[in-house]
Amino acid sequence: MRKAIPDTSVIIESLISKQIKNKKFNFDKVIIHEAVLAELESQANKNKETGILGLEEIERIRLLSKNKVEFKGNRPGDFEIKFAKSGEIDSLIRDLAYKENGTLITADVVQSKVAKAKGIKVILFKFPTQKSKKLLVEKYFDKNTYSVHIKENCPVFARKGILGLIKYKKLSKKTLSKDAVQNLSKDIVESVKMDSSAFIESDRKTNTVLRINDFRIAIIRPPLSNGYEIVIQKILKKPHFANYKISSKLTSALFRSKNSVLVIGLHDSGKSSFVRSYAKKLSEQNKKVVFTGNQRVSILNNFSHYSICPELMEILSLVKPDKVIIDEIVNGDEYKLFNDLSSSGVCVVGLMSSDSVLNAIEKFTKKSDSKIISNFVDLIILMNKGNIDKYYKVKKTVKGFVISDFNSEKIILEHND
Repeated sequence: MRKAIPDTSVIIESLISKQIKNKKFNFDKVIIHEAVLAELESQANKNKETGILGLEEIERIRLLSKNKVEFKGNRPGDFEIKFAKSGEIDSLIRDLAYKENGTLITADVVQSKVAKAKGIKVILFKFPTQKSKKLLVEKYFDKNTYSVHIKENCPVFARKGILGLIKYKKLSKKTLSKDAVQNLSKDIVESVKMDSSAFIESDRKTNTVLRINDFRIAIIRPPLSNGYEIVIQKILKKPHFANYKISSKLTSALFRSKNSVLVIGLHDSGKSSFVRSYAKKLSEQNKKVVFTGNQRVSILNNFSHYSICPELMEILSLVKPDKVIIDEIVNGDEYKLFNDLSSSGVCVVGLMSSDSVLNAIEKFTKKSDSKIISNFVDLIILMNKGNIDKYYKVKKTVKGFVISDFNSEKIILEHND
C-alpha cells in the first residue's frame, strides 16, 4: 500500500487536495501526524491564517480521498512545541514516515534532505513561479487611494487624496463581519505564499505584516486590537529626485560622503517618498545604500534591508555601505543605531515623525545616549505636503551646538552645556 505522509508545509499550501482534484495523487492512503494537527490548531487558536488554512486543507483531503485518511503519532509535548522551529516537529513526522514505510511529502528543502539522509522516501514539492494575482482588497482602491482600513463589524474606510491633503473617508455604509474580514486575510496570505516576489515581514500572535504587489499590509488580531482588522497601504510611485526643488548648495551637501541627515515631518508629509528618490539617486551615482530599521517604510526591491539585531554593526562593517537609511526612528534601538553608526564614521539618513526641528531635537536628545546632536547629525530636512519645506545645518561649537537656516545662516537654536 502506497502511503503519503505530508508535513505542515505541504498542508498549508493545499498541495494534496489540488493533486487529488487533478487526479495526480498516486497514493492509497494519507497519514497525518497528530503533531501537524497540533501545530495547525495552535496557529488557528492564535487567529493565524496559516492555521485556519491548514485545518481547512485537512478537511478537504478527508472529503476528496473518501475518508482514506488516518491520524497517527502522539501529540507533541512541551519540548517539541518549544523547539518546533528548530525541527523537533519535523523530526516526529519523519519518524512516522520511516515507521510506516511511506513517502514523506514536503515543501521544505531541509526537511527533504534530512529525510533522504535517513533513507526515507521523499517527494519535495517546488512551487512554480507565478505572476501576482489581484487581491480581493484591491477592489477598494482607486488612483487617489493611499490606504484602506478594514475592521470587523465596521464600514470600510480609506485615506484618499494627495500628500498633505489626505482625508479619511467612508467607502460604504455596509459593515463587514468577522468571517468576511478573515476571508480577506486568508486571500492575502494565500497570495503571498504563491508569489515569489512577495514576503512576510513579521508574523506574531497578534499581527502579521506582509508585502505583496504594490501593497504593505498589516493584519491585526485581538488582543492587540478589539476586533479583527486589516490595514492596506499602497506603496506610492517613486518620485524622481529632480522633481524636488533643491538648491545646488543643498544638493552638494546631501551627496557629500561625510554628512549624516535627519529627514523630519508629520505623517503623510512625504518623508519616505523623498528618501526613496534620494536613495535611487545615490545608487545611480554608484553608491552602496542599505536600508535598516524595524518599520520597513521605505524599502525598495533593489536595495538591501537589514533588521536591527545585535550583529548588525558587524554585518555593516563587512558590507561597507556609503549610506545607511533608517526607516522611521521610533524606539530606543533606532536612536542608538543612528548614534552608533554616525559615531563610527558611517553616514546615516534617518526618518523621524516631527512637526518642527525643535521638536525633533528634543526627541533625539531625550531618547539617545548623547545630548549633543551635532555629534551625529549634519543636516536636518523638514518635509511638508510632499515637498522640502525647510532645511538646516547643525554645527558643533566649543560649548555645545548651533542649528541654523541652511541658506541664510540665521541661528534657529543655540545649545550650550
